[in-house]
Amino acid sequence: MAKSFLQQAKQFLAQKSKKRQAFFDREEELRTKITELDAKKSQITAEYDPTVGFDPKKLDDVDGEIEATQKELAVLTESKRNTPEYESTEVVEHIRTLKDEAESKLSTKRTAEEKQRDKIEKARQAYLEALAGHHSIKREVDEVKADANETLQQLSAPIKRHRDALLREVQALELESYRLAPDGSVSGNAPRSDNYQKQEIDAKIREIKREITELQSAQSEVVGGVAPLNSYRDNDYKHVYFLTDSEQKDAAERGKTE
Repeated sequence: MAKSFLQQAKQFLAQKSKKRQAFFDREEELRTKITELDAKKSQITAEYDPTVGFDPKKLDDVDGEIEATQKELAVLTESKRNTPEYESTEVVEHIRTLKDEAESKLSTKRTAEEKQRDKIEKARQAYLEALAGHHSIKREVDEVKADANETLQQLSAPIKRHRDALLREVQALELESYRLAPDGSVSGNAPRSDNYQKQEIDAKIREIKREITELQSAQSEVVGGVAPLNSYRDNDYKHVYFLTDSEQKDAAERGKTE
């Protein structure tokens, strides 16, 4: 696969120009040579023997080589300082091709970004419409419940009157049953003449109370309905159906959706 201009430019930056590299190579050679000549000079000095004739030409030759090498190193250092790291013609070529390639890629990405914004806009509109739709359903449910309960209240008026009358009747029967309750005046198992009458009254009380319970259940209002959206929360008590600023920033700026 052919390298992109961006890859080529990065590779170019990782490499010094040939001429620049030649400076570094030659500088290393000269410094190595000076080190070796210094070692040779030290060896000549260390091997000096006064009993043997001394030839100063050996030291002169080494000093001459050191001096010549140092002069070249000084020239190289100055020249290297004035030589650009990269050839300008090479740099211009890489800059031009890199900018062209980057602009081509950016143009494609800008088109993709525009399409993504269109999706976001449509999703936003759909989200708002869904919220409004939920609100409409909740409002209709509340209206139905209110209308039903208002009508039930009107329908329950005669039931309430009948229930209240039954409650009064139960109170009267309970008082009568209380009066007929045994008071301990009869000993043993002797039957009381009013015991059967009390049992009938208690049975009547139970029957009336069952009727009262049925009437009360008929009077109960319509409950339940649709809860508001802000009542739905997850285990972290965050709203399930509302977007927060932090959630939008996480998605838009960090690419995070959870």
